[in-house]
Amino acid sequence: MGRFFIEGMRTDSLWIGEWIRVSQALSLALFIGAIVV
Repeated sequence: MGRFFIEGMRTDSLWIGEWIRVSQALSLALFIGAIVV
């Protein structure tokens, strides 16, 4: 979950729309996947 917040501080990010960064979406998906497994 920390990675999600760290990626939020980056200034060189690729965005999905105008509200979430690709790296944040990926880290959140991996976090949820780890909980499920």
